[in-house]
Amino acid sequence: MAALAPAREVFCYGVAASELAARHLALALGRIGRRARFVGETGFALADALLAVGQGDAVVIFQPGRELPELTVLVERARAVGAKVVLVTDELGETFASRVESVLTAPHTPTGITAESLTGLVVADVLLLALTALDETRAVESSHQLTALREQLLAPRRKG
Repeated sequence: MAALAPAREVFCYGVAASELAARHLALALGRIGRRARFVGETGFALADALLAVGQGDAVVIFQPGRELPELTVLVERARAVGAKVVLVTDELGETFASRVESVLTAPHTPTGITAESLTGLVVADVLLLALTALDETRAVESSHQLTALREQLLAPRRKG
């Protein structure tokens, strides 16, 4: 929590099966009053998203097992600008432990019975619950604002 709680903005990175957990975390963080964005670009396109990462930010990376070049570049960029990194992974913890603030293990079942993204989603929800508990007032206020906006969007249109 020490990496995420004080963050100015949280960048949630995930590709392929990990994209779902990253998108979920970014959306839900916004719903509890925290600035967050999903990042899912790969290759040269990722460079544009990396420009926005700065000091005081946090990056949550959902990457189960394959050490993609993007992962290394993202971690190095965060370190260079003073952003904190949380890695949610199944197999890459030892590889990146010395370069990130926190490694959270999201194991995948060897049988493939559960969906590949399930454990990443569970970890994302645990992070959300912890951040909500740290600033319940902000989370409740954001929830009320979200509800009010939704009600406005659902209100019948008046013919005028």
